[in-house]
Amino acid sequence: METIVNGGNRFVREPPGWIVWTLILGSNSVVSQGHIHILGAHGQLGCALRATHPVFSGSVSNGETVVTSYSRADCNLADLHVFTGNSALSVDSGDIVINCAAYTAVDAAEHDDAMAYRINAEAPGELAVLCRQRGAHLIHISTDYVFGGEPRRDENGMPLPWGVSDPVSPQCVYGVSKAAGEDAIRKVWQDVQQEGKGTQPAVIVRTSWLFTGPQRSQWGIGGGDFVTTMRRLYREKKHLTVVDDQYGCPTYSCDLARGIWEICHKLRQGVTIPGLLHASNAGATTWYEFATAIITGSGGSTMDVSPCRSSDFPTAAVRPAWSVLSPTSWNNAGLMPFRSWREALAESLQEPPTHFPDGVSVRVNTPI
Repeated sequence: METIVNGGNRFVREPPGWIVWTLILGSNSVVSQGHIHILGAHGQLGCALRATHPVFSGSVSNGETVVTSYSRADCNLADLHVFTGNSALSVDSGDIVINCAAYTAVDAAEHDDAMAYRINAEAPGELAVLCRQRGAHLIHISTDYVFGGEPRRDENGMPLPWGVSDPVSPQCVYGVSKAAGEDAIRKVWQDVQQEGKGTQPAVIVRTSWLFTGPQRSQWGIGGGDFVTTMRRLYREKKHLTVVDDQYGCPTYSCDLARGIWEICHKLRQGVTIPGLLHASNAGATTWYEFATAIITGSGGSTMDVSPCRSSDFPTAAVRPAWSVLSPTSWNNAGLMPFRSWREALAESLQEPPTHFPDGVSVRVNTPI
């Protein structure tokens, strides 16, 4: 066990790799008393949640909360008994569980549908039952891939962003499994409400085109997101060809993480949050336009990126041609609006610091 003391904050590392942060927080801080659990803590969003937690924001004061982050080794949603018996996840009344864990290999899911369905559909439903039984809040992360059909159009024939009331229309196994997970979670809370027990529902947050940028290496995340992949390919090939007929909203993982902490804060205050929200940085774009912004923001030229059609690069899974999410649900919930994806991208491309604010150091290329 490793304990790091920083002011009034105590960090405890416990085997088999999950982390307990005991934080000194007050009633005016971003998150007040209670236990918060992060599943999928070593993925993009899980790392962003840890990196943007209030202990690093300078807003800490009195009181105490505990944040426990679980890696796949600690809490594997593929395990049929992950939430029963001697589960590492111990949830009590008033706790908040943030589920970032998912099967996200979109193309592989086409040939591994049973595992995708287990992790993305069955396990979230079981987690919802556990949270309901214990009186805990659940925040579940979903995806724009639940959409894929023909969008509604305005009077000029232009496609409209997908709203939370629009019917889902997934076109690939990944999207189908995530939509099924949403349904499983909703059913748990609908059953409770039908029994006449008014309660805060689970909060399902759909997001899209998640990216982190160079700080992935600092956080110790393997693989690559679109930003790091484009930068790597550009270094190797000096010219990129990227699809220009798929539209969506890039979402900076740190911005989404801050939004989720804001939801936690409101839940702690007793504010009712809608059960379904869309969360992405502002503005729609194509993968080609996104790639061009990445390369020019990294010192390259617009001439170094060329557009193409999706049919030029066939994939196992069908991607939605239009997955632009409407911000209306998020803004109407009284949550802070997201900035533009271009502004967020510019921040992500800055050289990441080797220290978090307030003197909390993080070893480069090592998970927190």
